[in-house]
Amino acid sequence: GERKRLFKVYADSYTSLANALSALRDFLLYGQQTHLEKYQDLIKFHNQSVAEIDAKLDMLSDNDQSLWSLFKEMQQLYFPLADQVITLRQSDEWNKANLLMANELLPAANALNQSLETIVLAQQAKADQSGVGISQSIKNVLTSMLVAALLV
Repeated sequence: GERKRLFKVYADSYTSLANALSALRDFLLYGQQTHLEKYQDLIKFHNQSVAEIDAKLDMLSDNDQSLWSLFKEMQQLYFPLADQVITLRQSDEWNKANLLMANELLPAANALNQSLETIVLAQQAKADQSGVGISQSIKNVLTSMLVAALLV
């Protein structure tokens, strides 16, 4: 009976871990807090199962104990990495392309646009001044021609 219970706990542990990994994948894809909470709940259940198995290791064969030991080593590698990935997913740096665009490309494009606008405004001012000068020159020429025509 107890050995059978242990294998059920082992199966539950495996299932909860598989489901947790699926929830983590969903969190990484969609960034929704509900997926992260589901992952955390499933990992909590998985850890409870692992603790129960650890308490009954003497019921496992030497080969099963060796496999369990390997599983525990893999967990020690996995969980810190999972925590790092979760932290990264929650940061602004998750999508580096968007971050670069927001922090570098858009400010540079805005500066370029502002620079171009300044140049255009300066050129318009010069054109307006030239237009006033040309208009004044045309008036002077017309006035001179009118005076010359009247004198002739």
